[in-house]
Amino acid sequence: MCPRRSFVALTDLEQVTPAWLTEVLTSNGTLERGAVVDVEKQGSSTNTAAVARLRLDYSDDAPDDAPRRLFLKLSDRRREVDFYRVIAPAMVRPPVLRCYDAVYSREAARSHLLVEDLAETHLSAEESLPPSTPRYERLIDALAGIHGHWWDHPRLKGDIRELAGNIKQFVIQMVNNSFPAFADFMGDRLSPERRAIYERVLAAWPLPDVGERLASGRGVTITHGDAHPWNFLSPRDPASDSVKIIDWAMWQVGIGTDDLAYMIAMHDFPDYR
Repeated sequence: MCPRRSFVALTDLEQVTPAWLTEVLTSNGTLERGAVVDVEKQGSSTNTAAVARLRLDYSDDAPDDAPRRLFLKLSDRRREVDFYRVIAPAMVRPPVLRCYDAVYSREAARSHLLVEDLAETHLSAEESLPPSTPRYERLIDALAGIHGHWWDHPRLKGDIRELAGNIKQFVIQMVNNSFPAFADFMGDRLSPERRAIYERVLAAWPLPDVGERLASGRGVTITHGDAHPWNFLSPRDPASDSVKIIDWAMWQVGIGTDDLAYMIAMHDFPDYR
């Protein structure tokens, strides 16, 4: 479980100090003795968040197994915090990162997430290249672990459904609003035939039977919502480590095969799909 240390979400990397890390790791039981005496921060940014890799140094009396590398994500999204505070703790050994702190501040509309950094033991997908078949199979196995646990789970009709909200409608609206600008940007590079396909799909999406299935809560599970290969960390040694799924900011109650279709449609030629 990712314990809530406070209701105050970090807003700046400068707030990540040895004292703050000591308080977090001590309060959640990770650091039984000793203290963080120094932290090296390597920050960068993504489309939706500020992130940083943290390298920690401890006092001499700290335990040898205290985490030396952590990953921090600063954002304005509540969903990923909800995932690590509600969804992941309800599973046994879920294929996700270990969480040390997860806070969302409604007043500030800010969140932070502190998790393990697996850069030394895991790799992300190669840029622009589809995974090999053995790696694909491991990614799908990891997804199946999530989907199988939550398949038709009674909580999907209760507290988790309320927590999940209707993110699919948000995505549909966002896509419809963005498509005209996308088509204008593409210009004559988007053929009339292909544009017509987009317009036909957007007009029909979601199909009525999909909406009915989601509304009934029948044959549904928790889906990632953004399951492209870059959101999976593959072990350098598959014999000793397992795949971890990251970036849960778009999780939802949905149909499991949506994740699979999303994964294989982004990179692969039709014959390989």
